[in-house]
Amino acid sequence: MNQHGDLPPPCSNFTLNYDSSSNSLLLFGGGTLNKEKLNSVYKLNVSSFTWEKIFFPENVSLPSQRSYHCAEIIANYLVIYSGEFFHDLDDTWILNLNTNEWK
Repeated sequence: MNQHGDLPPPCSNFTLNYDSSSNSLLLFGGGTLNKEKLNSVYKLNVSSFTWEKIFFPENVSLPSQRSYHCAEIIANYLVIYSGEFFHDLDDTWILNLNTNEWK
């Protein structure tokens, strides 16, 4: 498969969820080969195999970097729960897929 765009770094222990409203896959978090934890969000258009990194303003709260978390798309929201950073996390974050705002 030929992929295009802003490809995510090689990583593991991320979540990948299908968003039927945009016909895309959303990749969140995970860990790199260098053991760096991530809190980035990438979107893969499954029709064109084009990746897009989702950017957020610098002055807003974001979830901690994490791996081994759970994620689910419910309506227009990506819900992230728990995971692991330097310690176990016990939090919930919700990304509005229409506005790209975290709560």
